[in-house]
Amino acid sequence: IFFRLEVSVLPRFAVPTTMENNASIFDDGDNQENPPPQEHSVLVSNVPRGTTRDDLCKAFSTKGAVYATELFENRQYGFVRFYNASDVKNVLTSKPPSINDSQGNAVVLRVSPISDEPKNVLRVGGFGPEMDSHLLREMITTWTNGVKPLNIDLVMTEEGQSKGYAFMEFQDNGAALEAYKALEINKPQYSVEFAKLRDVQKDFVMRRMEQSCYQTLMDLGEDASREGLLKTPQRWAKALQFLTRGYSDSLHELVNGAIFDESHHELVLVKDIVVYSMCEHHMLPFWGKVHVAYIPNGKVIGLSKIARIAEMYSRRLQVQERLTREIANALQETLKPMGVAVIMDCAHMCMMMRGVQKVGASTTTSSVIGVFETDPRTR
Repeated sequence: IFFRLEVSVLPRFAVPTTMENNASIFDDGDNQENPPPQEHSVLVSNVPRGTTRDDLCKAFSTKGAVYATELFENRQYGFVRFYNASDVKNVLTSKPPSINDSQGNAVVLRVSPISDEPKNVLRVGGFGPEMDSHLLREMITTWTNGVKPLNIDLVMTEEGQSKGYAFMEFQDNGAALEAYKALEINKPQYSVEFAKLRDVQKDFVMRRMEQSCYQTLMDLGEDASREGLLKTPQRWAKALQFLTRGYSDSLHELVNGAIFDESHHELVLVKDIVVYSMCEHHMLPFWGKVHVAYIPNGKVIGLSKIARIAEMYSRRLQVQERLTREIANALQETLKPMGVAVIMDCAHMCMMMRGVQKVGASTTTSSVIGVFETDPRTR
């Protein structure tokens, strides 16, 4: 893929033009009336629940001079802005800091650059499925009155046909604008727009994953160009994004207000929720059933939301112990019930098809909060 952009698989979030009132400002003597530019910011995700902006500042203060932080707890992400561009580079190229969660476990933060919308990339659509990259490269300079793109990426289906659109990178914004106007006149049947960062990110990530898979197949001694493997990199990239789609989900959006006032104060138990996840140590599957119980404290949650919470956290790279705890913590945070108990029983391919190779072995984990922890009678 050709785009010279710093991107990540994380979802894109709007960057505020100024820090809001809830942001923490840390003054090291510089003039606060001249804040550093937004380019001196990084996006921070995988932030443990309960983290404060001061915690975020302390975690990153070892990497550079922090100007301000902004934290959005519902999404478990935030922004950190530094005084110096060199500090941003240091953060992005060094080991990310960690913050302790409510259980005292160190959680490594994920740090990503913040990129502006690309100004030199066009998204041109309206092609038929018969369009191919060679033909497009031959014709494009005619369509753009001689303005030649640096690179063209025609997006294809698994069947090798055009999806109907392509990304075209030009030397600069001026060249892209000239090509934009020429395409509108010469090819009015095609749709032309400046590419959105989210579109470029998605395409970039997919192509980078495909290239990684292709190289891995070659390193294994396979012929990645043979018929059976020709489309494997694309299929693998799509499958892996599906299997880890929980990273793009938000607990707040998932619950979607499905919390109701109810005077029920007895046990609510949802049993046998089937979950599929991937071991973060070997990226091999583990699967099983999770049982979730809680004792309401004036509010109940839609039953399907419990299963959706389990699904969201399982569709990430996980260890079973953490997955069990995350489901319990999510329900506790959402409902504030009298107590939550989660029990999970799973089989792990990492100990069945490799290593010790113990087929039939299963692992049971539990996490208890509130009265389930303090009162043995509830268990």
